[in-house]
Amino acid sequence: MDCKESMMEFLREIAVPRKVGSQGEKQVQDIISGHFERIVRENRGASVDSPDIPPEAENRQENDPPSKTKPGKKEKKELFWERQDFDYSVDTDRVVFGSFILVLMALLFTNFLLIIYFDSPQVRWGLPFTAMAIMVFLTWGIGWNKYVERIIRRKTDKMHSTANLLLRTDPGARRNLIFTAHYDSKSGPMGLLERTILGSMAYGASWLVAVYSLFISLYVTFAPQMSSQSELLVTRLNFIVQLVAFWVMLILALMFFLKNRNESPGALDNASGVAVLMELAQHFAKDPLQRVNLWFVATAAEEDGMVGMVNFMDHNREALPHKKSFFVNLDGVGGDGILEIVDEYGIPPAQTASALSDWLRDAGDREEVPYSFRWAPPAVGFDSVVPHYRGYQAVNISHTGFDKKLWATHTKGDQVDNINEESLAKTYRICRRLAQVVDGL
Repeated sequence: MDCKESMMEFLREIAVPRKVGSQGEKQVQDIISGHFERIVRENRGASVDSPDIPPEAENRQENDPPSKTKPGKKEKKELFWERQDFDYSVDTDRVVFGSFILVLMALLFTNFLLIIYFDSPQVRWGLPFTAMAIMVFLTWGIGWNKYVERIIRRKTDKMHSTANLLLRTDPGARRNLIFTAHYDSKSGPMGLLERTILGSMAYGASWLVAVYSLFISLYVTFAPQMSSQSELLVTRLNFIVQLVAFWVMLILALMFFLKNRNESPGALDNASGVAVLMELAQHFAKDPLQRVNLWFVATAAEEDGMVGMVNFMDHNREALPHKKSFFVNLDGVGGDGILEIVDEYGIPPAQTASALSDWLRDAGDREEVPYSFRWAPPAVGFDSVVPHYRGYQAVNISHTGFDKKLWATHTKGDQVDNINEESLAKTYRICRRLAQVVDGL
């Protein structure tokens, strides 16, 4: 069986609705765990780190003598898999999303009131400050930050229990190359296209409201005496801006109150990424590298606000030195179009990887895989954003075109039939080559 057939077989196996907390999620966890355990058992005879294995047996084979290591100290293993369980509040995604919306709506509503009472000079003086606050929030406030991570770590009466699943090839090298892909899925009352359109409208219109409010307040304050026609024009423009602000707030409220469901089989988002991840794990278990530690991490709860990646980073902080650890996230790699590497994020665009991007260029050129480097706005969420925020080099790899397959994301239409096998193969090849490039440094 070649790699394309193997990846498609695994993808079909896990392409079921699997929102966190659902039976589908537990089913897919068992499938991934079973594949990791099989990979470990079939390659190099290594032990398995598993919740089902008693601590005293975890570092030795069935027929081996008991370990002579000191109690509490693990022997070095070259290949093992692990399940890292964690809990998080069931309303995390809505609280994170709602916090952004609440701040923006508060600023827009204040601006809305100031425009209404624009004729009062005392009121008008507050408009430039509100306008600039909106600009600052739209530029820096909607990106990943420490307050978002505090929301993710909070404890409430209702908690989800889930787990990150990972396999490591660990020769004890100094460098770590971490491949990640989230295995959960979700669906909503609106598809990706509708949400993208509404979100873009709200974002762009908020900028227009802020820029206009700043300009008109300063113009009226410092301009010479205006004619009656100019005053009438300003009044009409102010009324239009009031309507725009009102509709933006209405769109934001609508997007907040729409609830996610568990109907999408999530073939593109993100069974495709997990399929490539598993194929990479299988390959490097058979043909391990010696100068780089490889991690293959299937993260949970990405759709709830990258919760799984936050918990992975917290759990493995000591094992991942900043200057020696590099993250490659696979998300939506089974679509059409050119392979896209997101290595710039936010406003203004910030480089998320330097050396890692160069290594990927080398890998893409060697494999003759067409690729393009992209920028992602701060409102876009990939698991790679979390390590980037913490100072690691991190990129996101996708393989999507602007077509009906992409727009089917987060809907019932995200089916296996939409997957492009060649895209899976190209993603696998460039990632495999990347690991070999890093190993050769």
